[in-house]
Amino acid sequence: MALKENYRELLIDAVVRVAAREGLDRTTTKLIAAEVPCNEVYIYRNFGSKDALLQAAFSRTDLRFVQTVLKNLDVMDAPGQPLEQRCRALWEPVWRFCLAQPDDIRFYLRYYYSAQFLASAHELHHRNYQQLQARLSRYFISSHDSWLLMAHIFETILSFASHVLCGDLQDTPELDEQVFSLIFRTLQPYMLP
Repeated sequence: MALKENYRELLIDAVVRVAAREGLDRTTTKLIAAEVPCNEVYIYRNFGSKDALLQAAFSRTDLRFVQTVLKNLDVMDAPGQPLEQRCRALWEPVWRFCLAQPDDIRFYLRYYYSAQFLASAHELHHRNYQQLQARLSRYFISSHDSWLLMAHIFETILSFASHVLCGDLQDTPELDEQVFSLIFRTLQPYMLP
């Protein structure tokens, strides 16, 4: 069983690298198999289809992002610290997570903005984020706004990370501060102190 799980992880790692490098349209089972290396039949034995493999890879990165936020969310409850300082303490590890895994984020961006995402993974993505939304909602004035605010944070992080990963922007402390300030200043009126 462990061998099968290891093989599944190898295939997920491979599809992430291939899709990050080639794009979704040019990601073939032949390229994925060559990246492992293995026979293409292992893709079908482990996932049933290339689309299912792509969805599994997306879900893994999606869950890792959620887990990174959840793992660091306790800083929001730090007594005696101003809201901005608490938000910055949460922001830093999430931003670093995105920039430390360029292939995963490139793949994630390509899949997230694809028709495949809407057809296959949109509901899964929402399920992945329900626990995060439930935890984050207590920091906002209205829990009804928490989905929209969480989507804004997520989209802004992805957008700036994509600009850094493609070389349009440099990963500098100044950029970190600008992106954090943009997100924080937008959210601050909706947050509890």
